[in-house]
Amino acid sequence: MINGDELIDSTDLDEIMVLDASDYDGGDEVAAMMDAFINKYAKLAVKYQTIESIEGNEIITYKVPGQNIVVFKGEGTLKYTDGLTSDKPFTVIVDGPSIQINGAIEHTNAMFLVND
Repeated sequence: MINGDELIDSTDLDEIMVLDASDYDGGDEVAAMMDAFINKYAKLAVKYQTIESIEGNEIITYKVPGQNIVVFKGEGTLKYTDGLTSDKPFTVIVDGPSIQINGAIEHTNAMFLVND
């Protein structure tokens, strides 16, 4: 709030937002948009490598050609021990396994989409 007014009303923030402020609550519209994004890029991604999960299950890594988008599919828990760092923006889509990041992710321009 700025001087008693909501931020969206006292700035031009509403002109650059894709979603109405009232939709940004994790509701059905946001979930549908996330599902569509995940499905689109999961279809475009090609198999990159197989990683063993903490439990010993296989997690398959897919990469979208020409994009900094990585998709993880499989069962179990994927563990990053050194955190995530990158100078460029990137997207991580986790479709199935859970993800555990140990270490820093500050100064990282990343979007994480976790399906379920």
